[in-house]
Amino acid sequence: VHGQETSRFAVMRVVWALLFLSRVNAMLEEAFLNTDKKFFFLTMFCFRQESDLDADSGTIKIEVPGLPSSPNTRFAIYTDDDSSWPATYHNGKHKNCSQITTPSENGGPARYIVNATEIFEQSFWTAVNSPNHPQFWYVAAFNCEEGGIQSIRYNIRFRQNSTRWFKEFSYEERGMLSLYLCFFIFALFLVSFTLACMYPLYKARAMHPLATLVSSAVCMWLLSTTFNLIHYAVYSTNGVGSPGTKVLGGVLDVCTQVAIVGMLLLVSMGWTVTHQELRERRVVLLVLVVFVFQYFALFIWDVAKRDRADRRTLYETVPGTLVLCLRLLVMLYFWFCSVRTMLRETNRPRRDFFILFSFVGTLWFLYLPLVAWSSTATAIWNRDILTTSCYVVGNFLILSSSLFLLSPARFNRLFETESSPALIPGVITPYEDL
Repeated sequence: VHGQETSRFAVMRVVWALLFLSRVNAMLEEAFLNTDKKFFFLTMFCFRQESDLDADSGTIKIEVPGLPSSPNTRFAIYTDDDSSWPATYHNGKHKNCSQITTPSENGGPARYIVNATEIFEQSFWTAVNSPNHPQFWYVAAFNCEEGGIQSIRYNIRFRQNSTRWFKEFSYEERGMLSLYLCFFIFALFLVSFTLACMYPLYKARAMHPLATLVSSAVCMWLLSTTFNLIHYAVYSTNGVGSPGTKVLGGVLDVCTQVAIVGMLLLVSMGWTVTHQELRERRVVLLVLVVFVFQYFALFIWDVAKRDRADRRTLYETVPGTLVLCLRLLVMLYFWFCSVRTMLRETNRPRRDFFILFSFVGTLWFLYLPLVAWSSTATAIWNRDILTTSCYVVGNFLILSSSLFLLSPARFNRLFETESSPALIPGVITPYEDL
């Protein structure tokens, strides 16, 4: 649902997303536009390269189910050539309406101009060919007359010239379905391994809060991966997907990140390993609250305020960069706590554990900023799948590594639990609860 860009409509977009009715980023764009603007970006799609000049990369289809309120409302279609969309629109701003809507045969930037009234109850259809490289195509509505676009209902469908399961995906999202299917299987194995590891601890009354935290993170990651898999599986059939499940997957992913950060910080402080009391509780709580706030703020900004014509990945934007910087700051605090705990620890096996755990935790904090910033050196249509793949792989590795490091054999030697012989009443106080 599009509207005038006011705070009221921004809030409405968030509400629609959370109520599972959002159709943002759909390759089947069905919407009702109501605005007094003269030019309004609608959607974009990246077609794959087709080296065979006689073959099409895909198709664009535009339908107008009802008459627009203004007979002068039209659609303009652009490519990512320097003389087309980049010369028309930048950072949410565009040039003079009449200049940017001139068709290419008259020296203008628009590849096609389609009159909305003329295709009422019919459709506009064109084949697309991208012989040199994958190419982004953009669709905008415009009416350069006084009063602007007003209102129009439209359907826009992009399709790749590809196999059934990949027709609906824009080229920069290729492989998303395969990625989540693969890691859904890995997540099932990880949950099975978690149950195998944690059941002996539970049976021995040694179910430590850290073990519970890691187990919860694994389960939330499985649910997040499942919801994303459902969205992309449905998306492959209708070009819309299941936005509600994608929202739930995103929320669960944030919860997984918070659980991982909490687990890393608590272990780095030596809680129940070197000492029983939970030190710097307020600092840990503050870090987690800020972490949650920044991630959810980034999520809401992405849904409600981000320019939909922006081709950059989420972590290339200013809010995304702030989240990465926060991640690095938390990593520095993690280092500080780990070094301090190692210096205080006299038990050799425990010190070795901290060295290995600090190394694994540091890699997890570092990999996402490094991948996000290094991906800018690659082509724009490769960045999304590269960043997402590394992100998912990183989550899998940190969770599986944590399960290995906290496996029952290691756990009983390193951690104080309810059944630990050391916890003799009146001799050693049990660990402080979270």
